Amino acid sequence: METFPTGSRRPNVLHATRIYETWTTAHWWNPLRSLPPYQIGLLALAMAAITAALVTIAVLAAASPAQGPAFDSRISVAVKSVLASDEVLVGSHIQVVAEHGVVTLSGLTNSHHAASVAADDALTVAGVTRVDNQLRTPSVRRIPADARNVAARSAAAP
Repeated sequence: METFPTGSRRPNVLHATRIYETWTTAHWWNPLRSLPPYQIGLLALAMAAITAALVTIAVLAAASPAQGPAFDSRISVAVKSVLASDEVLVGSHIQVVAEHGVVTLSGLTNSHHAASVAADDALTVAGVTRVDNQLRTPSVRRIPADARNVAARSAAAP
């Protein structure tokens, strides 16, 4: 091997060629024996790149759940089941729509607490990434202050 001024060494190409020729003649069954060494190196690099790409695809496919209508309908059914089993939500009318892991809750609940409980319950279902809580609570009919004063005065007068 030659030594360069930087101290690094460069492999002797002639030596590598002799090793390659010795190996290919000793192993007559080698299908690569007719290729020169640089082509074998390029073939090894290409195979390594293909393997890395396949491993990456497999990891990404395993990491993300299958998205689609069937997956969304399973999420909807699971969320409806969880909401139906919660005692706080008895008497609530909740519609559930799931799209790509995002669950939209709409309808009417008895209180703000029930709406919050419904959103928390939906988040416990596997596959739910976010909950869009559009639940409404019944509005309390407020009597204006003027009407209360008039009613109090009329009740106090004999």
